[in-house]
Amino acid sequence: MKSLSGGPGTVSGLLLRVGQILFSSASIGVTLSAFNSLGFSYFCWLLATMVLQLLWSSGLACFDVCALRIKRDIRDPGLASFLVFGDWVIATLSLASACSSGAVTVLYVTDWNVCSQVPISCIRLQVCVAMAFIAWFLTAISFLVTFWMLGSV
Repeated sequence: MKSLSGGPGTVSGLLLRVGQILFSSASIGVTLSAFNSLGFSYFCWLLATMVLQLLWSSGLACFDVCALRIKRDIRDPGLASFLVFGDWVIATLSLASACSSGAVTVLYVTDWNVCSQVPISCIRLQVCVAMAFIAWFLTAISFLVTFWMLGSV
């Protein structure tokens, strides 16, 4: 079977991983630049999840680069199972942390109007949640493509 677009060891798969790296790094950077954002536990959870996603995506991007350089087909059932499980765990954690951070951010910004009372940057918190959702979306695409590849191996 022909390799799937977005699968491991393809250029489009590498671009998905690079996008995950960029958006998780952006979420980390904006979270750290927001004043006193680490005082809120949900942003600590988001930060930890984005660091985990950054590490996972960086490792798989290196793996994709190596597979592309040696021009090797990496459709192995054991490897595909490992990648599916890893992407599933990372995607689940990313979605959970982005949703919880997004819910609390909406609560702070619209319902309680905390942004005018406490010196935090609500715009930055909203941006870091948006970056986390985009990183999750790219990870979910990687998971679905790899899961489809697992069924065809």
